[in-house]
Amino acid sequence: MHQVRAASLACYLDVSRQVGLDTGAMVREAGLQCSWLADPDMRVSAGSAVELLELSAERSGCESFGLLMAEARAFTSIGPLAVLLERLETVGEVIDALIRYRRHMNDIIDVSMEAIDGTSIIRTELIPEFARTQALDYTLGYCFQVLKSVSGGRWAPSLVHLVRKAPADLSVPRRLFQAPLEFESSFNGFSCPTELLAMKNPMANAEMARQIEGLLQLVPLEDEEAPFSDRTRRLVTLLLPKGNATVEQVASSLGISPRALQRSLEQEGQNFALLLNEARRELAQRYLTSSSRSITAVAELTGYASLSSFSRWFAREFGTSPLSWRAAQRRAGARAAQSVATRGKSLIS
Repeated sequence: MHQVRAASLACYLDVSRQVGLDTGAMVREAGLQCSWLADPDMRVSAGSAVELLELSAERSGCESFGLLMAEARAFTSIGPLAVLLERLETVGEVIDALIRYRRHMNDIIDVSMEAIDGTSIIRTELIPEFARTQALDYTLGYCFQVLKSVSGGRWAPSLVHLVRKAPADLSVPRRLFQAPLEFESSFNGFSCPTELLAMKNPMANAEMARQIEGLLQLVPLEDEEAPFSDRTRRLVTLLLPKGNATVEQVASSLGISPRALQRSLEQEGQNFALLLNEARRELAQRYLTSSSRSITAVAELTGYASLSSFSRWFAREFGTSPLSWRAAQRRAGARAAQSVATRGKSLIS
């Protein structure tokens, strides 16, 4: 079971009350207990945590609930990892540490970084089955808070990228990021001049950082379920929008041969084609649901060179065309919103 630290939900009690929710009822509905949230090092179901965020946004009508969570969460809540991040020399080193020690935060996050023509792209994604709007927003917002904290408030992205559609009320994302926002982007993350990653951390201490890294190596973590298939799925999800989700490219990113990758997946009862298709399904549904991109744009973002190829694949997978599927999802969303509004009126009356 994929898990997250309960510390990631510690601020839920305050944020849920802020938007008028019955905190206890919401926590129980998601399959959690309020007492668990008081133990920061306890690990809880990632699925339940993600469901709690989505339900809270739906019931409260707050489209930026995940960003409110990120805004309220303390930097130190990531535990011993926070001490290391405070002592690393540069923002770039902090991002590298977030990549290396991601499991000290949770089992579902994926942080990556690449440099293109003097611009650094920092991606903050979740493995596909947990990549829902509020969870993605929360991850993005909290990573921003971390980078801002360790730089003494000096680092800022040139652009904040969000896959989701823009919320009707932009006050929360504008207040949190204080940077240009690109909604309906091909990824969640940030872009900034590469030179900014050399920005010094005012509290850096190389010797202390080495000692803390040694201690982090001693922190026991349960083995990840299907580690190779998880890592492969993450890489496929990141590479698909760029058209590079091939077995050769994924194997190269993992530092092994394509045959070694296939063997490792076979040992876990998986294969590359299946994982590629699962990631493509997840991304297609996300882009069609959470954005107003054209079907042609969605085809490109899921790795298809032509709209006709994408439409044939989609019809095989979902039994209908992308356009019809999107229309059905919008109708279902409108009915759900109406139902929530009706329940709210009946409670008031």
